[in-house]
Amino acid sequence: MVHKFDPSKLEKLLRDDRLGSIGPAELLGEEGLTGGMSFLDIGSGPGFFTLPAAKLVGEKGRAFALEVQVEMADALRDRITTEKNIEVIMSNGSEIALPDASIDFALAVFVLHEVDELKATLDETKRVLKPGGKFLVIDWEKLEQEMGPPMEDRLSFDDCMTALREAGLVITKEGKHNISNYKIKAERP
Repeated sequence: MVHKFDPSKLEKLLRDDRLGSIGPAELLGEEGLTGGMSFLDIGSGPGFFTLPAAKLVGEKGRAFALEVQVEMADALRDRITTEKNIEVIMSNGSEIALPDASIDFALAVFVLHEVDELKATLDETKRVLKPGGKFLVIDWEKLEQEMGPPMEDRLSFDDCMTALREAGLVITKEGKHNISNYKIKAERP
């Protein structure tokens, strides 16, 4: 079984400094999320990205939060106040209950290293992305550090790049997000 984040520590997922000096709305905007888009937050947790994304896509857009842990989905539902364009979707991790080619922008932050069936998850992500749809991945470098998951559970940058390509996604941008994390942007051809 792959390491899963402990829901009893979900307050760590809501810290303002989680991404360093950049906030979730700023990051999503810089990466191309705009009004009217359909957004998918894979492993949404308590909504660190989902809530800002819902504001960015606005009334004409939709924000889908995909979660495997009931406690995380419940925490997100509790945080939804005025946003009417958010839908929380429970998943087994390798199936996404959305129609083919329905998503403009998918996101997986600190999630892919937790996925039991990476190939199935990436295949499903590609399936729900529209042609030209973007997929942004941020995950932990395979380094021994105090923060983050155990090193043996981390998905290396090279392994992530390979898995994305094998899923038929095209890498459009890649590199370091910060000293601890890499960032890869891919799209469905």
